Amino acid sequence: MTTPIELTVTADVTSSHWLGGQQQATGAWCFAAATATVQHGFGTEISQGEIAHKVLMARGEANDPQQNAAQYLVGVQNLWALHNLNDTSWASVGQYVNTDDTLRGYLRQSWGSPLLEGRTSNLGGRLTESEITTTLDNNGLVLSGNAMHWKVIYGYLRYSDGSLKLKVYDPMNGASNPVPAATVRNDMQVSYRITA
Repeated sequence: MTTPIELTVTADVTSSHWLGGQQQATGAWCFAAATATVQHGFGTEISQGEIAHKVLMARGEANDPQQNAAQYLVGVQNLWALHNLNDTSWASVGQYVNTDDTLRGYLRQSWGSPLLEGRTSNLGGRLTESEITTTLDNNGLVLSGNAMHWKVIYGYLRYSDGSLKLKVYDPMNGASNPVPAATVRNDMQVSYRITA
C-alpha cells in the first residue's frame, strides 16, 4: 500500500485589486456584476443598473434587434422628454426607468459583455495558464466568459506538484472557490485581462 503524497501550496496569490465580488442583481446581470466588481477593485464605483442601462442604450442606438433594445431606447428618450431631463444617462433617468414596469423589465432581463470604461484591458479568447498568472502577479484581474456567463478570476494557488487552481468568483451565487485551471480554461471562450 502506497502512502498518498500530500500536496503543499507553494504560491498563494491574490490580486491587490480584488476587494470582493458583487452578486448579480438579476438572473441575467452576471456581466454587470463582473463589471461592477472589477471597477470597484480599481477604484471606480458604478451600479449594476447603470452598467445594464449603458449596454442596453448602446444596443438600441446600434439598432440591435435583441433584448427589446430599440423599445428601451425609445422609452428612455420619451422619459427624457416628458420629464425635461438633462440627458438620458442613468443618473437622469434611472428613477423613472425603475418605476416604469415595461422599461424596468427590459432592463432587468438585459445581458451583454462587460463594460470596462476607464480601464486598461485586453480582450481575448481562451488564455494560457501563464497569461492568467502573469496578469494576477501584476495585480490585475481576469474576466472569463462563455456564451452564458461571466466570472472573475482574482488569484491562484500553485501546488508542490506544479498543479494550479484559480481563485474564481461567480456572481451568480456569490461563491469564491479555487477551481482547477484546466476546468476554468475549458469553460473560457472570451476573456478580458484588466491591468489598470
